[in-house]
Amino acid sequence: MATSPAASSGTATGTIGETIVGSHLWKIDRFSATKDLGVGKSIKSSTFNVGGHTWYIECYPCGDNEYSAGLVTLFLCLSAHKEQVEAKCRFTLMDDDRDYYQDGYNHTYNAEDSRGLGIDLIKRADLKKHLKDDCFRIRCDVYIVREFPAVPPPDLHRPLSDLVASGMPGGDRTFQVGGEVFTVHRGLPDPSAHIAASPTPAGTSSSTAGSISSVSHVLTIDGYSKSKKMFRTDDYVESEWFRVVGGHSWYIKLYPSREKEDDDSGCLAVFLNNNWWLLDEDHIEDKVLKVRVELTLLTFAREIISSAQFCYAFTSRYDKCRCYFPFNTEMEPLIGDSFHVKCDVTVVKEITPILRPPDLNLYFGHLLASQVATDVTFEVGSDLFSAHKLVLATRSRAFMAEFFGPAGKGSSTTVTRVQIDDMEPRVFKALLHFIYTDTLPELHEDDDKIVMAQDLLVAADRYDMGRLKLICADMLCNYVNDARAAFAMLELADKHCCRRLKVKCMKLLKGHFAKVAP
Repeated sequence: MATSPAASSGTATGTIGETIVGSHLWKIDRFSATKDLGVGKSIKSSTFNVGGHTWYIECYPCGDNEYSAGLVTLFLCLSAHKEQVEAKCRFTLMDDDRDYYQDGYNHTYNAEDSRGLGIDLIKRADLKKHLKDDCFRIRCDVYIVREFPAVPPPDLHRPLSDLVASGMPGGDRTFQVGGEVFTVHRGLPDPSAHIAASPTPAGTSSSTAGSISSVSHVLTIDGYSKSKKMFRTDDYVESEWFRVVGGHSWYIKLYPSREKEDDDSGCLAVFLNNNWWLLDEDHIEDKVLKVRVELTLLTFAREIISSAQFCYAFTSRYDKCRCYFPFNTEMEPLIGDSFHVKCDVTVVKEITPILRPPDLNLYFGHLLASQVATDVTFEVGSDLFSAHKLVLATRSRAFMAEFFGPAGKGSSTTVTRVQIDDMEPRVFKALLHFIYTDTLPELHEDDDKIVMAQDLLVAADRYDMGRLKLICADMLCNYVNDARAAFAMLELADKHCCRRLKVKCMKLLKGHFAKVAP
């Protein structure tokens, strides 16, 4: 059973990537008649939807130009669309005995460039032996790639370190130690003085941990009911590569129609592969790569169906870790026609002893609660909140400009009272809580969570607090599960530039309208 990693300063996160995969089967009849088309003439498939976009296949049975004459050339095309889409495809010639496939290249589709790069699937003369009743079938797997910024790890220590290093105005006491002079901020009291007698927080302990790198990726299957019928036992779809800090790349393989190796029961098989073959032998010889993996099967609305956590040691470039999600008639309604597989990979390198996790947030939380040496009061509705200008300024550029000038170069202003008219007291209280502790206050009811996340997102945008804004947007994504919620969130996401939330809303609404007016 996997254990939770101990906190470490060596932890790094990057982006959350998503690969959306959908498939379309095209049967081309009367192939012999297409020889009369000649080079440069094409036929088109019917349209199909993947990832909220409309696509079609364009086939040149005799080649699309003089250089590809005699070849069957295929293009994946995007129907009229204004937004930019990053995608690639795989074309598979379906045969009773063996399938033949060609991978396409990543291509950026937009209004001016709606056709991808051509793929020469097979020679026309060679295709004849694969014909059945003068027809053949092509399966097109479309891969749409998206990336979203991950919520960064807690960084309460960083602005305070910058404060010491920058010589920011407000330093009002100096210490001379030997031949050096150090400036400190008398207005920022030592928070540890107020909780020196406090017991060690519950759950805190010394431990050992290594340098940790983490990454998340989501593989989305769009149109599972069709894919399940098209795919054989050994057919698979795979995600784009996603990289962990340290040079290792990973990708997910999903077999929609696989059977478990130890029995004949149906399942969704997920393999995690490490691209060690991209590295030189010298870089992997006699090394064991230890990872902690969490694979989660989610509904389209991102509700958890099943999950698995385990540790795995990669000992060679050919290693892969496997996870089987049992598939039965009870699970089919839960999975539906579209679902997600989320993969979280944590690479643990060298093991070194560490102290208990950082608890700076506890100290500053007590500082806020104690109200010692506060120098500014906020009037929000009928409530008053006291705080410390320096703490607010180190955490928010908006507060920095308000208290120390636009560039943070002036001395502390004489402002001691600020009135805020367009925010509820409970929202400002939660904002202060986050500024001092880098955490959100606990909310138990879903309705409260949604409203608070919406209001805090607006506040985070107003006071330029990027991490809080990402956390709120990430929370709201979990509640976009119907058209009504998507409509409500879309305006908020657009106004405050929350790309991931906006994409989630648009994707759900497109699916909704496709069902209402097919």
